[in-house]
Amino acid sequence: MTLSYPSSPWRYPILQLSGFLVLVFLVVSLLTNTLGWFSPPVSVQMMLDLSSSTYDRDFKSGKSLMAAEIEAVKAYAKENALSPNPNNLSLAGFADLVQPITNNFSADSEAIATALEQAVQANIFKQVGGGTNLTLAVESGINSLSSQLERCKEMLVVTDGAANLSPTQILRAQSHRVKLNFLIVSQTIPHNLAQAARDTGGLALSADVQNIQSLITNRLRQKFSSNSKFVKFFLSLALISLMWMLLFPLDRLLQNFLQIRFDHAGRIALFNAVFWTMMTFWWMGLPALQGC
Repeated sequence: MTLSYPSSPWRYPILQLSGFLVLVFLVVSLLTNTLGWFSPPVSVQMMLDLSSSTYDRDFKSGKSLMAAEIEAVKAYAKENALSPNPNNLSLAGFADLVQPITNNFSADSEAIATALEQAVQANIFKQVGGGTNLTLAVESGINSLSSQLERCKEMLVVTDGAANLSPTQILRAQSHRVKLNFLIVSQTIPHNLAQAARDTGGLALSADVQNIQSLITNRLRQKFSSNSKFVKFFLSLALISLMWMLLFPLDRLLQNFLQIRFDHAGRIALFNAVFWTMMTFWWMGLPALQGC
């Protein structure tokens, strides 16, 4: 015995509503990805290596690392200012010592460019020494980001040194929810720094003078402002809606083609919708939207 439907399954309100929601969530996920909706508020502390090795001219490009860093940060700040939800940036130079370049966190690209020019004119590289004290740089960056209470915290360290980071600093970054990102120029990425980036949710990338600007303005800027979890969330809602939209068609398929009793077919179709709803929320549910 098969269930006699009073009308086509496609005319049931639950199926129509589910189909409508599938379309809505797909469109919202597309717009979120394209227009950058729901981008998190982010503060980025950039620590720029100004040790003596960064003054040397690169033989291929004729450009020093210090000059490349400055150009890359200016480009980042300029593109960042055009974003619907720009990051707040703070800059500091380091070698043996750490010297602030900006006084606070800001998204003002002109103010950031002016601060960089003033730092160069003031010979900031002479104030920070000639070595590479990475531990001190990260410590200073964490202290700076500790004031950014309501924002996601990202630190970017650009260096041509191969120094390691103490385990204490990695634990401190985790406790302050600071993501450590490293751009290692003309050096192999130390295992310690790669592990620190993974443990805190950051990236450790290898670079050279030629591509440093591209990595900072494109890959890292996109990573800092990523709203991918919201894109995945809306796609998850579309999948859930799709499973409920298929409730009656699946029930009819099980009855007519597999000759399953209508009561068993209904239970299987309902179980399928409930199962995928629970699994989808487990994989990417509301709790995943909390935090950075």
